[in-house]
Amino acid sequence: LNIYPNPNNGVFSIAVPAASSAYEVVVTDLAGRTIISKMMQANGGVLSINEAAALQAGIYSVTVQQEGSVLNTGQLVVR
Repeated sequence: LNIYPNPNNGVFSIAVPAASSAYEVVVTDLAGRTIISKMMQANGGVLSINEAAALQAGIYSVTVQQEGSVLNTGQLVVR
């Protein structure tokens, strides 16, 4: 999963394979609690996320799903 910049301050982008498809992005903390779960439309193969208010400094797991299937999972570091 290509998350950039990483580390970041809660504002980041995720590269996805289809330029204009709908995706679900789920961000969980290390305890497995869901912090963010949202449906997003890719713009030019990129999901742009601005969740600085919801994400405190720490390490998170990011899962990208499409039509109920997990496409990829990666790690996010927020400073």
